[in-house]
Amino acid sequence: MTQENPVPLFPIVTFTTTPVPENKLILFSPVYLNALGQHPENAATGPHYAFTIDQAMALMLELHRAIDQIENSSYLKRSLQDL
Repeated sequence: MTQENPVPLFPIVTFTTTPVPENKLILFSPVYLNALGQHPENAATGPHYAFTIDQAMALMLELHRAIDQIENSSYLKRSLQDL
């Protein structure tokens, strides 16, 4: 969220998840910062994203992979410029 950053970033403050068993979906709704200098108490509530169980599992795996890369000492740090 810096002025010189070409990639728009919206830091997530918190989120909610809600299972919808009758449709076999998981609703995900982020609460995020959408402006420079915005305080967390003024964060915006995002839309509800509906994930199937397979999509939620795939997202969890991808997040675990990203965490492993960040925590791995041999991981070459990427800058936002590379995105």
